[in-house]
Amino acid sequence: MRLAAAGLVLIAILGCDRESPAPAPTPKRTPTLGVEIQRVTPLPPDRRTHIAPSGNGQAFWVQEAESGRETVFAISEGGLPVATKFANSTVLETLGNPEARGSIQSLAVGADGKLYFYFSGGKKRQLIAAFGCYSPETGKTQILADTAALARDSRLGDSLALARGSIVRVGEVLWLWLRHDDAYAL
Repeated sequence: MRLAAAGLVLIAILGCDRESPAPAPTPKRTPTLGVEIQRVTPLPPDRRTHIAPSGNGQAFWVQEAESGRETVFAISEGGLPVATKFANSTVLETLGNPEARGSIQSLAVGADGKLYFYFSGGKKRQLIAAFGCYSPETGKTQILADTAALARDSRLGDSLALARGSIVRVGEVLWLWLRHDDAYAL
């Protein structure tokens, strides 16, 4: 009987309305960062591709081609890719040597909105290299440093023909990095 009474008391205690404890605080979740990748345009594989985002939703790109025909394309956010008026042939015409060949090896958009490029090529045994810019607004190409200036200022001399160039933008400053197996210049 005592056992039954103790059981009733226990059931009565358990059945009483009591304040339920506050729910445990949920830990704050840090936002998960993700990247969404979409195919924008089909690009032929096995070609060096140089991409230059502008920072305002537009991107430029070019693929090096053995055929000697390279055109820079542009795309705006949500838009379709369009060919610009800028190509490796534009650089050669600006240099006054339209029958030569070469490739745009690097692209970068400057703080001024211009598209900066490094070009390297030649005609027979003559090296042709250039650092310059293209204005998407006006369609004009300007050479800032030609072969002689690049060979002299980089101190690479004749070995400039062996170098590949990359343009790097840090803040509002553009750097041209020329390099090959034995030397480099920034």
